[in-house]
Amino acid sequence: MVVVTGAHAVATREALNGLDVHEAKNQEWPSGISSSIRAGIEAVIRANPQTAAIILMLCDQPFVTQELIARIVAAHRETGRSIIASSYGGSYGVPALFGKKYFAQLTALEGAVGAKQLIQKHIANVQLVNFPQGEFDIDTPDDLSRLN
Repeated sequence: MVVVTGAHAVATREALNGLDVHEAKNQEWPSGISSSIRAGIEAVIRANPQTAAIILMLCDQPFVTQELIARIVAAHRETGRSIIASSYGGSYGVPALFGKKYFAQLTALEGAVGAKQLIQKHIANVQLVNFPQGEFDIDTPDDLSRLN
């Protein structure tokens, strides 16, 4: 597993201490989420050039579970589709699986554009996995207090 660090790299690194993860340092984090996507994908490919698919996740979705990730992988295997996205709140997004054929498009994203743009572009070929709790993310101290 690769974890991309950026603005709060030191604190993130401390929180990850002892876990079996590889850090991908994103020095370009001020340029937007696309740079984190690029850093993560490049780190995975360096570690294993034969990688067939990647699951992109964000650190602010507290209800992501191992079971959800297993359902995403199962949907990929069962349907053969190269994009499996989570659906929530009338929309869709991450966690999402992208097959190798989309790696170049993901690494070509620029600025504040995330993977959702690629999902939208190919929506006719996307398999959605229901994840109603995905609508909740932690962006503010109020969000965190609602979690507790």
